[in-house]
Amino acid sequence: SPEWRKTRMRALVRDDFKCVGCGDESLELHVHHIIPVSKGGSDLLDNLKSLCIKCHRETHGYKIKIHDV
Repeated sequence: SPEWRKTRMRALVRDDFKCVGCGDESLELHVHHIIPVSKGGSDLLDNLKSLCIKCHRETHGYKIKIHDV
């Protein structure tokens, strides 16, 4: 939604367009909900953090394939 795009951009700007996990400045940053919306989390900035794809996958416990690194 347009509102999510604005909120996502605010989170990226706040985090200086860097992964807060490893400092990567990837062009493919994700904005992660610290507390998932499905568990009562919100789209407020204090519940969001910028993560590279590697850190985002690790946060969710996904195995990382070599070609993703």
